[in-house]
This record gives sequence, C-alpha cells and structure tokens, in this order.
Amino acid sequence: MSAIKADWIDQFEKKTPQTNENYGITYDFGSIMHYGGTSASFNKKPTMVPSDPMHQETLGSAFVSFYDLLVLNNHYKCFGMLSTFYNKCKGNAKAAKCEMGGVPHPRDCSKCLCPGGYGGQFCDKRPSGCGDVLKATKEYTDLSKTIGDPNMKEKEDFEICYYWIESPPNTQIEVRIDKISGNYAVDGCKYFGVEIKSQKDQKASGYRFCAYEDEDVTLLSHSNRVPVMIYSREGQTEVTIQYRYGEVP
Repeated sequence: MSAIKADWIDQFEKKTPQTNENYGITYDFGSIMHYGGTSASFNKKPTMVPSDPMHQETLGSAFVSFYDLLVLNNHYKCFGMLSTFYNKCKGNAKAAKCEMGGVPHPRDCSKCLCPGGYGGQFCDKRPSGCGDVLKATKEYTDLSKTIGDPNMKEKEDFEICYYWIESPPNTQIEVRIDKISGNYAVDGCKYFGVEIKSQKDQKASGYRFCAYEDEDVTLLSHSNRVPVMIYSREGQTEVTIQYRYGEVP
C-alpha cells in the first residue's frame, strides 16, 4: 500500500462475498474492470503485484474478457434466471455444443460465445482473418509479425492476428519472446502487444506482453495448443516469438 495515492486507498480494500457479487465466476487478471499494476501510484512503482508474476502486464486490460461477458450476461439475466445458469438454451434441441468452455449465445442458442483466441460456431476453430495454424517441431521456429502503421492514431478497435500453435498429443509447447518493438508499454498492454494463452484455464485471459524487457520470457503450455494474439490499435509494433515442443515431464 506504500505506493498508493492517499485518496485512492479505499479502491484497494478487499471485498467479501457480501459486498461483491461475482455470480460464481472466477477471477481474471485480464478483466477490463481491473486496475493496472501501477494504477494510483504516486511514484510509478507497482500498487498491485499478481500472484502469478507473469501476469503483471496483463493488469489494466482494454479488452472485454470472456469472464467479463459471463458476469454481464448473468447480472442482466441474459442467460435466464440466475438460479438456472444458461437455462435459456437448456432443453433446446438446436443448442450449440460449445467447446473450450464456450457457452450458447443467449440470442441464438445455435451459436456459441467463445473465449479469446477461439472462434467458429462451436469455439473449435481459429478466429477468422489474419493469422494461421502453426505446427511446432522439436526445434525452435520463428513467428514474426508486424502489425499496425507508424502513423496510425489511437482507435477504438484493434487490429488482431490470431495464431494457433499446435503440437502432437501428449506434448507441451514452449513459447519464447524474441522481440517486441513499439512506441511505448503501459499497464494492460492496451495499445499493442502479444497475448499468449499457455495457461490451463483457456476461458481466462492469456499472458500479455508489450515491453522490450519481455524479451527472453519463456512460457510452457498445459496442452498441445497455444493460441497467440498479436494486436495493435495505435502505431506499429513488431513481435517475434519462437516456439517448439517437448515431451510432457
């Protein structure tokens, strides 16, 4: 609490189930409602350090996360009554069988709301548009992408390229950041960066990075697929990552 501005202290008080309703939905480092790691700091030092230090730059996101969508849809009863979670599509013969933790869309039960990095009718496809499905080998392979434009002013929507890195069954993928270049890095990487979803819970936000100091950061996957999103909404950035697979220990 030593770095927090005095008039912001009340924003950092811990809440209880009686004062904060999350509808049983888990915490997400990448929630758009989350303050940044240095928010309300009077000396630019961190005011929050996540339990998983790799998520430091994820805090303060400009993206609406999948868990944010679930909270909102529950709060406004879009799924039906709160006591019957997702009940609006329950019993519907045409209700989608969503994969990767996706849920039937409350306005069209035949489609799914998908976690970030997943798309298609049933969340079993890479999102359409820029990107590719990449096959890892036992040797490092480079993925380099330049996105945005040097003269691009801040805009509301992001340019995003979606990649899936895949490996054989019963293997895990290693992803290493080789290079990140851009104008500047801020909490939440809210202007440009790369998101790497190597974590076990694929419904949650992945790890976000946007600083040149992140070079050499290495992540290990919990499965044989890692969605990677490279994005920008201001200026131009170049990201190079390396990936390979190994046997599960």
